[in-house]
Amino acid sequence: MHLAAIVLDFDGLILDTEWAEYESIAQIFTEHGTELDLALWKTFIGTTDHPHWTEILTDQLGRPVDGDRRAGVRTAQRARGS
Repeated sequence: MHLAAIVLDFDGLILDTEWAEYESIAQIFTEHGTELDLALWKTFIGTTDHPHWTEILTDQLGRPVDGDRRAGVRTAQRARGS
């Protein structure tokens, strides 16, 4: 068998994964009584030079959050489709 091409999905080429990522993280912000600004989130797409969302949440709340625990909750939510 001869392959003529290989297509790799890099953030949205085949599947729109960015919106699901934003929604799941925005839900965590909402649960903490704050908001993840969509305009800010859009500046992060396709880049690596930005703060982690847990850092943004910590700054907005003015107190630390358990990022590892929150990431675990987010992963579980995505697995359930919620």
